[in-house]
Amino acid sequence: MYLLAKHKLAKEGYNHYEISNWALPEKECQHNLTYWEDEPYLGFGAGAHSYSGGYRWANVSSPIEYVKHLSNTETKVSQQPYFNSPLVDNIEHIDRDLEIAESVILGLRLEEGVNFANFTHRFGVELYSIYPQQQINELVELGLIAKNEH
Repeated sequence: MYLLAKHKLAKEGYNHYEISNWALPEKECQHNLTYWEDEPYLGFGAGAHSYSGGYRWANVSSPIEYVKHLSNTETKVSQQPYFNSPLVDNIEHIDRDLEIAESVILGLRLEEGVNFANFTHRFGVELYSIYPQQQINELVELGLIAKNEH
């Protein structure tokens, strides 16, 4: 079924840009690409999630609670650091090691994969210094990943 869908979508002009998504040229979901490329994003509203500055956080999920906090003049949400806001329900610190691991894992979801040059530019180290070339080559030999010159 997957191969049939892949063939039919390609025939209709859709690009396979992510492990489970196709789109017409220049119509790719920008939110998905931002997430898979491990770029910062801000979510607004009840239940929204955000990722920036080494932190990932979620707003309270209840719309009633969210509006209540926004309406409370004593809360003064705009006058305090966002993480101290009652609108935020959950905060996770993303240290460098986790950011590197997530960047690789999320990049593998994209058809273009992990860009070695972008990785080196972003983290200041080569991918092979963290994930040895021998290990990557073993995954290639097992058919679990593909490798090209980017």
